[in-house]
Amino acid sequence: MRFTARRLIASLSVLGLLATQSTAFVADEQKKVEFFEGKEFVGASESAKDDTTIDLTKSKVSADGLSSIKVPYGYIVKLTEKSGHESILLSEGNYNDPGKFGWDNYAATAEVKHYSALEYELQAARV
Repeated sequence: MRFTARRLIASLSVLGLLATQSTAFVADEQKKVEFFEGKEFVGASESAKDDTTIDLTKSKVSADGLSSIKVPYGYIVKLTEKSGHESILLSEGNYNDPGKFGWDNYAATAEVKHYSALEYELQAARV
């Protein structure tokens, strides 16, 4: 009987932890990924939610102008250059100058993926 009680307490603890993370995640579901023409999040901008692929060469933020990105919790963005041979994954964060890692004005497409709280933690660990 003690063993069953311990398992029940452990299960409730895990559920409480997941509920706390899910509550925080609900507020973030209203957020979206934002792409900006200039560094430091200025200039023309475009946003995306859920599972979307944006052709940056035809968007408000052209491939020659993508210079900063805001990625909220729950989203992972895959930037791919024109030939499709190189890409980079970005998880939660404010990337005010992708040029610091060689991606200023370099991306041709942006693939936006939105994950549930648990899926996001697993995916973000891979980035």
